[in-house]
Amino acid sequence: METDIGTTIVTAKQIFKDRFNVAIKSYGKLMVQTLPKPAPSVAFDVERDEEAFSNEFGEAGEYFADNLAGWVVRTSRHCTFW
Repeated sequence: METDIGTTIVTAKQIFKDRFNVAIKSYGKLMVQTLPKPAPSVAFDVERDEEAFSNEFGEAGEYFADNLAGWVVRTSRHCTFW
């Protein structure tokens, strides 16, 4: 991991811990991964208003779904994966 991004991650982890009592953890072995192929142009031109949901059903949505590492929501009782 490059120094700049490593420093930024350490800072972000500390801010979330101090202000919100939240621990940021990586989904896999690495905190940051670079995808092997460039993103399609549609991934850079998505809706950002009430039309944003429509992105889910096109090429941009497919790209993001294919490259999503995962989401984890942890409460004091259980852990949920999406």
